[in-house]
Amino acid sequence: MINDNLKTGYQLKESFLDIVNHSVYENVKTDLKCWIDLCRESEIGEFIEVSNTIENWLDYIADSFIDKRLSNGFTEKLNNKIKRGLGYKKIEYFIY
Repeated sequence: MINDNLKTGYQLKESFLDIVNHSVYENVKTDLKCWIDLCRESEIGEFIEVSNTIENWLDYIADSFIDKRLSNGFTEKLNNKIKRGLGYKKIEYFIY
């Protein structure tokens, strides 16, 4: 028998992925608000926490649905390279 919280969590995850993969800009705020309500009704702490975060950033998240072809992946890759020091392990290598 499947734990009820596990089953509910799986359904919430799948419904979130459905929103991410199929929602359009005009409807995404409404879709996410409904999903947030479902998370709160579930009384699963982790989903309540993530739904609060999504609610706080809802406008920015919705804006990412304007054009799904756009991504900040290149910027994130560049930031990660900088954080790792472009492969250098000692700060002395950056000093000329």
